[in-house]
Amino acid sequence: MSSLHRAPAVLLALACVALTSLHPVAASAQTSVGIASQLGATLSPGQPEELALGTSITCMLTDPAKLAALGAPGMHAGARVSVMRTASERVRVEVDELDPVPLTRRLTLKIDTQGRLTTLPQ
Repeated sequence: MSSLHRAPAVLLALACVALTSLHPVAASAQTSVGIASQLGATLSPGQPEELALGTSITCMLTDPAKLAALGAPGMHAGARVSVMRTASERVRVEVDELDPVPLTRRLTLKIDTQGRLTTLPQ
């Protein structure tokens, strides 16, 4: 095979390598207990062990200070916390409470390379 015939194959291989290097490596699946703990919540029974992409968990808020530090102040212990992994590096958090008054807070948080939840830059 001459080098002219190999050129398209080599270019295709280089293009594939370039495209795959543009996308960051997906964050590994996080444990549901770890995510709930970072939010100051306790995992409800029957929730999945891993918070993989597209998976959701339901928890109960036990430490409102942790959630306030992530951007959802004013919530009280006992509030329902729902978490969904919407992307490899992001989770969507919704916190609902009925007492003392009905209130809902929604957050989108980033999962850093160490697995810690951080606020997204504005």
